[in-house]
Formats: sequence, C-alpha cells, structure tokens
Amino acid sequence: MKYLASLLLVASVFVACKKKAAPINNSPSDNSSNITVTLSSDKPTMRFGQQCHITATVTGVTGSCSYQWQVNTASAITGSGNYITLSACCEASAGDNNVTCTVTDANGNKGTGHVTVIVNP
Repeated sequence: MKYLASLLLVASVFVACKKKAAPINNSPSDNSSNITVTLSSDKPTMRFGQQCHITATVTGVTGSCSYQWQVNTASAITGSGNYITLSACCEASAGDNNVTCTVTDANGNKGTGHVTVIVNP
C-alpha cells in the first residue's frame, strides 16, 4: 500500500510539472515566406587556380534584400549581392564545392539556394 501511495504521488507530481505547449505564432513576421533562390554557375567543373561565377536569381522578396554566401571547402568567395566569384585555391578545395546563398528580405523572410561546383586537381 505504501508503494502504491508513493507511485501515485510521483505520477501526480509528474503530471503537474508537465510544460504547456508554446502558442503558435501565425503573424506575418514569423519568417515564413515564398522566397525562391536559384543559383547558377557558369562552370559545373573547374581546376585548381580557376574561377567560376555564380548568380543568385531571387523571386518573392519584399523590398530590398541581403545575401549571405557560404562554401563548404577552402575555395574563396569574392563579390557581394546576387553575383559572386568562386576561386579554387588548392587541394583543400578539391571535390564537391557546395555553395549556399541565403537571401533575407526587408520583412526578415528568408530563402536559400544551393549549387555544386566540382573542383578537379
């Protein structure tokens, strides 16, 4: 009987401490959008010491927008806005160079695009 009373006490404390779900925010500022970012490269492959140019084509933005570019290798990104140059510097840039561009519009809505450029030695 003591065991059953202890078990009920633990169960009731557990139920009483359970967190309530956070309210859902459906306001326009919740960063949901229809921004589409399409990346295109002028070269699908290149070698060490070469460059390619990548352009972001964006639809669905409101007002002005900002661009944030990233690559998963040691290749260098130069430029800004919707047009950059990717430079394959060395062995650390060999293989798949996955380039990502995240675009944020004036309302804080975001969209992301990806392109892969292969660097051969």
